[in-house]
Order: sequence, then C-alpha cells, then structure tokens
Amino acid sequence: MIFHPRFPNPRCPSLAWLYFFFASYLAFFFFFPSDLVFFVLLCIVFMPPNLNDPLADHRCSGSGVGETVVIMHGRNLYPADIEPVLEEAHPMIRRGCLVITGLTEIDLGIMQNAKKRKAKHGDSVTERISKCKVKDGLLVAAIAELRTKEDYAKYAKDNYDGNDRREAMMKDTVVAIKKSMITSERIALQLVVLVEARSLPKTSSGKKRRAHVRQLLVDGKLNVLYVG
Repeated sequence: MIFHPRFPNPRCPSLAWLYFFFASYLAFFFFFPSDLVFFVLLCIVFMPPNLNDPLADHRCSGSGVGETVVIMHGRNLYPADIEPVLEEAHPMIRRGCLVITGLTEIDLGIMQNAKKRKAKHGDSVTERISKCKVKDGLLVAAIAELRTKEDYAKYAKDNYDGNDRREAMMKDTVVAIKKSMITSERIALQLVVLVEARSLPKTSSGKKRRAHVRQLLVDGKLNVLYVG
C-alpha cells in the first residue's frame, strides 16, 4: 500500500505503474544517485489520476471502465464476483442491478452534514448512515435496485400482512442481502441501500458504473427507498 501525501486513504498502484517505478528507480540509482529522493517524491505526487480512488483496481476494460476492489480486513473483495450472488438473495432484487462499494470517513462526513434526507420507507438516510462506523478505513455498502413499484407492491401484498407490509418486505430484503454476504464471504455488510428501479447508472454497453453510483450516494442523488 502507498500513502499518497495529498489523500488520507492508502493507494493501490497498478502493476504497470510499479514496473515503471522500479525500472526508473534503478536508472536513477546508477546514473543520478543524488536526485534519487527527488525522483521518488515526484513519482508519488504524480501518481496516475485514477489512483485517487481508494477502490480502483485499475484493470480497465477496453471501454475504460475499471473493475473495483474493496479492501477489508486484509482481503480483496471483488464486487464483480460477489454481486451476482447477492442478487439471488431475494426475488425483488433486479438482476444485474446491485453494486458493492466502499465509503470512507470523509464520504460519511459529507453525507451526515448534508441536508437530512428521507427514505421513502423506514429510517431516514442520514440517521441510518450516522449509526455506521468505518472499520479498517472503509465502510462496505451494497446498493440494490428493487423491481418496479407495482412488482414489489404486489409481492408485499401477497406475502405480508398489516399496514407496513412494504417496509417489512424491504427489511427482509436487506436481511437477506446481509445473510448472503456473510454466507459467501464471511464478512458483514454495514450498510444496504435499496433504490428505485433504473436508478443506478450504466454504460451504453450495460456495465455498472460503480464509481458514479458511489458518488450519487454520497451526493444524495439516488432515489432511496430503504436503508438498513
């Protein structure tokens, strides 16, 4: 891990960047030893821009959309492998519309200090997030789209009783996602956010834009239904 002097979170440089760094380091060591310290500082300060995201894995596809890796408890969690498993946790989750991301203390501070936002069902977004605590520098969260309003309303009516049947259904959905995460990865999700259908942005080819989803959550621009 490399701690960037301009950012509080550790950076994970790409393999190509490390090859370039060490090759240049050896060149400076043999030919310009007096400038070696300056070279090291220069490389860290001018690390590639995409390393400014503590979640970036930097193995980009041809479209330039990088997969992400969440580092927690010393383990690398690859959302692309975990998300399909969590999507099967409950029938009301839209397939291909669940994103795992990580939030830093800075992100939580921005969300808590922003104007209080209310979810359409259950606790307010701001109050629920204020209960979360960052562990190992990162809070792992899942953001999932539910099916259309008509679909989950019908499901709640058929499977639950009482006036708060929709909230009960969403609570069970959150519990199912968290249980699936524990079963598959032995890690507890600290935050699950349920949003309306077609709320999560994707590329023209249908790939998830995880970094954009994370930013929308921090900025309070997602159509949140429930937070658990």
